[in-house]
Amino acid sequence: PEKQLKPKEKMFSNPSMAGITLEKENYWKNKKEARKN
Repeated sequence: PEKQLKPKEKMFSNPSMAGITLEKENYWKNKKEARKN
């Protein structure tokens, strides 16, 4: 399972920190997608 982690997730030894970062990335991705529609 560890090999499936994205490089950005590996930067954080703290899982909750990685989760926050992924949530932020998804938030901005969704904002960009919303602008297109």
